Amino acid sequence: MEKSLLNYDLHPSFKFREKPWELEQNLIDSFNEYYLTLQECGHVYKPKIKVLLKREILHKTDIIFSNLLKQTIENYEQTFLVELKEQTLRLVSEQINYFFRNKLNSDYNLFDKSLHSKIAYFHKNKYIIDSLKNHTISEINNEVQSDVANFRDNVAKGNLTREALSQNEGKVMQKIISILNKSFKDLGVLDILSIYTQRDTRVGGCALELSVPKADWWKNNFEGINRPPNTLYAHLDESIEYPKAIVYLTNVNEKNGPTSCYPKINESLALNPLQDIIGRIVGVVGSSDSSILKPYYMKTYHQSMNSENYRRHFMKLPQDMRFNSHFGWDVIPDSILEQKMINCEKKVVGNSGTFIVFDGGKLVHRGGLIEEGERLALQVIFTTKDKPSIFKRLRNKVKNKLFKK
Repeated sequence: MEKSLLNYDLHPSFKFREKPWELEQNLIDSFNEYYLTLQECGHVYKPKIKVLLKREILHKTDIIFSNLLKQTIENYEQTFLVELKEQTLRLVSEQINYFFRNKLNSDYNLFDKSLHSKIAYFHKNKYIIDSLKNHTISEINNEVQSDVANFRDNVAKGNLTREALSQNEGKVMQKIISILNKSFKDLGVLDILSIYTQRDTRVGGCALELSVPKADWWKNNFEGINRPPNTLYAHLDESIEYPKAIVYLTNVNEKNGPTSCYPKINESLALNPLQDIIGRIVGVVGSSDSSILKPYYMKTYHQSMNSENYRRHFMKLPQDMRFNSHFGWDVIPDSILEQKMINCEKKVVGNSGTFIVFDGGKLVHRGGLIEEGERLALQVIFTTKDKPSIFKRLRNKVKNKLFKK
């Protein structure tokens, strides 16, 4: 396997005297082998084989963490591994269930030929950039006037929390979801995503968000480095199931928070499956109000690594299990990885209506880092549903014939 460009052992802020916990390599290799088999062929296996494979993967996960727990020396370490195991089992189960679901026919010829080049581009690069029609943006902006006024009132009062500057519920959001579904369908976006996910795909939710310069949650400053990396907040999403979109409702330039993506960087990280899974959920550890680790870590937002206690626990994991999906803060300044990310960064700038649709679980991305002005945008989540059963397809055919009469 290609050597990863992300090596925490080389980062000055991740150097500790304690030795990592030890784990036989064959345990990780065995987990990865079973996982890759399911990832590639899960949807074609017979039910009994699926159950056996799922049971085997979960069993191997249990063995891995049991071995690590035997090496802990105090309660905080044990709790770290217990919570990490719980989150790992949760995500592994979700991903296995996703691989097992029925899929649609992925033949390009089933879709409008004008979309073929965009479908191919999305498969290769994991994103497309386009624009909504002017009348669509006008309709959306009319709907959100009241919410935007509330956001700006909160800014004036110094209330800059994400909750104070965003909205994702209510009749207005439902109306916008309806508007977006119609617009994305007309533009072919829903077809592109359906063939990519191999499942019927549509807009399932969205959040209206105002970003302003005073909200500087994305900044960091590790000890031992001369400057923050130029990759702050670059990350992968936890879910591999739901594509996303960012829709600008205001003009966006390089100074007021353009969304950026980094094609091919995920591949350059050269992660093994267990490492990738752990990286997507490790930031959840110690975040619950009921966890004894929360006051011990005192983390902020997605920046788990700003806690020295957290970093110490993280670095006790075997090297082949270490990853943090929000790794943009962890990149070493002037490293090969930082330069590679700078060179391939695609900044999405454009007028109101510009949008990027992307696979946030596979495409490294970031957004909302405001230096001046403001950015009003919609963060959109697409949902997928399985291929209808034979009974449902037959029932739909009967309905269609009745309606045609």
